[in-house]
Amino acid sequence: TKAIAHLKNFNLPQGTVQIPEIKAEIDLVMDKNNNMHGPILVNFGGSAMSANINGTLENPTLESLTIDLLVDDLANMMMLKHDKFTFGSSRIHVDGKLNIQNNKFFPRLKFGLSTPIIYKNESLQASLSLAGMFQDGEYDLTSRVETLAGNITANLKGTLDVNHLPNKIEKYPPFIFTVVANKLLLTKEAFRKLLYKESEEIDKSDLVIQEKKETLKFPSGEIFVSLREIMTGVTPLNMEARISVKSESLDVTQAVLKYTGDDKAALILRANISSGSNQNISGKLRADFQTFNVQGLYPFFPKFIDGITGVINGKINAKISTGRKLAYNIATDITAKNGEVRGLNLKEKIFPILEKWEEAKGKTTNKLSDLADLDQHFDSLELKGDLTDSEYKINKFNFSGGPKRVSVKSSGIMYDQHVTKDGEFFLVLSDVKLKKRYDISALPMRFFGRGLWPTLDYDYTLEKLGMQDK
Repeated sequence: TKAIAHLKNFNLPQGTVQIPEIKAEIDLVMDKNNNMHGPILVNFGGSAMSANINGTLENPTLESLTIDLLVDDLANMMMLKHDKFTFGSSRIHVDGKLNIQNNKFFPRLKFGLSTPIIYKNESLQASLSLAGMFQDGEYDLTSRVETLAGNITANLKGTLDVNHLPNKIEKYPPFIFTVVANKLLLTKEAFRKLLYKESEEIDKSDLVIQEKKETLKFPSGEIFVSLREIMTGVTPLNMEARISVKSESLDVTQAVLKYTGDDKAALILRANISSGSNQNISGKLRADFQTFNVQGLYPFFPKFIDGITGVINGKINAKISTGRKLAYNIATDITAKNGEVRGLNLKEKIFPILEKWEEAKGKTTNKLSDLADLDQHFDSLELKGDLTDSEYKINKFNFSGGPKRVSVKSSGIMYDQHVTKDGEFFLVLSDVKLKKRYDISALPMRFFGRGLWPTLDYDYTLEKLGMQDK
């Protein structure tokens, strides 16, 4: 028996999938006992499927099964936007065998991408390859991404009964997911473009979580993460982490970051994240610094920081929840030694005060530009405070540059822009240059208002210096 079918202009309801022109050819030979054999060939767009059918109508076997699915065809069929992806001639290739017995499926398949898929945006370029297998109820899937001058390999393993798929995601069998990243180069520019969008300012008052009745759940499994020779500063970073996934929680039992060649210094992370009703997420994170040089975390700091070094000890504890609004509380208790913070631009904060000071004394000099060389090196730094979604509380901030260098002490509380009350914090800056050039041993400052750097109170400074603003 030979049959040819030709379908055109075929669309699924609601226009969710666009089916290209399909041509199917079946050439079967069937004997008196209903045993059949013969080839089947299906073509659609630039894709094709072929197999040899053996067996009976009730229990057929598709041998020499081959599927070549053009990725571009698949994206167009699913009406997916893919302007940042370049598929080229890449195909999803599948070959193997499929037995059908008593309305149950028993596949033995291997699959993968024929050539890598390319992703590119203004800050990142990556190529993705994929390979895997499924047989005897077990799957093994490996992907590799070439990016940032290195590579990331991910492997997913587990079991799955395709004839009895669970109706809930948390009921799927346990999985093992392994991620290994090698020799990535995380430059300041590339990484910060991923973290921060230049033209977009987020109003935290708009961060309202849409309520849903279901609790967010996960299948159980174990995740292993290994970072090897990751370059974020001068010395490569390494990390080993294990994450346990349960129905309603993720536990980072311990993630340890270390520099290559340094077994003593470490940053140890622990975390627990849980889901609740209405898909709310809550979590706790603890970071312990053990003589850890912060230069390796430089790309993660805000954009105005041009560089940072120093050996840190201490801890950071954070809590987060997503109720109707995003809420967080980050408690910091750290000390640092022998470092530098570039990009603070202290001169931009004190120049206006010194100008007022000069005016109040009735004279003006051209010495202000000399302060551009204010040293931002520190011998010691101490920070204790709490950062929440609505306020920034500094219990103690001491920045000591050492003898003949700048020293800063600060405390107070600031409120986010959406909070309807003003904050206030005080800062005292000392520097040998101030004494030498302006006869000021210490410069007291008061800030008030909203935001991280609110309004500077000139009258407060001039009053403390014994001179009223004219």
